[in-house]
Amino acid sequence: MTPRAADRTRYDRATAHLDAPLAIVDLEAFDANARDLVRRAAGKPIRVASKSVRCRALLERVLAQDGFEGLMSFTLAESLWLARSGFDDVLLAYPSADRAGYAELAADPKLAQLAELARSIARRPGFRLVGIMAYEGHVAGVGDSIAGRPLRSRAVRLMQSTARKELATRRAAVVRAVRAVAPELEFVNGGGTGSVQHTAAED
Repeated sequence: MTPRAADRTRYDRATAHLDAPLAIVDLEAFDANARDLVRRAAGKPIRVASKSVRCRALLERVLAQDGFEGLMSFTLAESLWLARSGFDDVLLAYPSADRAGYAELAADPKLAQLAELARSIARRPGFRLVGIMAYEGHVAGVGDSIAGRPLRSRAVRLMQSTARKELATRRAAVVRAVRAVAPELEFVNGGGTGSVQHTAAED
């Protein structure tokens, strides 16, 4: 029996009394991955994406480690549940209440529109603009080492390198534009697992 098959037999035996769905997590690997993220973030706090860690106990475990601060949640219902479960820093990353505003923003990258969106938020009674989210999925979420495809891997790395430089410039301009409207901006969320070290290097 291979080591993998032996592990599977052991796991099946250990969880036979539990109803599916379930997951088994290697806590040593989990903690090692967390430490590596902290190292690559170089002192910038890491906000944990709850859609990637679908277990409250694991969220509590990683937030107890130095270098992690707050959650980025997936839905409003989840945000409420997390807040009621004792998490005191929850950023809802996927709001959808103002579809027209987001469609307008996505249609034209000019910063004047972004500043106008910030102004429209600041003008609304009961709303306060405190943060910006910027996620570069084409950098953070695209693998740059494709087995058997050295030329494609090199092209992806080149694209990502070029994009990182442009994004750093654009993100700085976005922050300036929004701060002109909301000077008490509390945070700028950026990067992902695959790009945290690069985003953390930005001011």
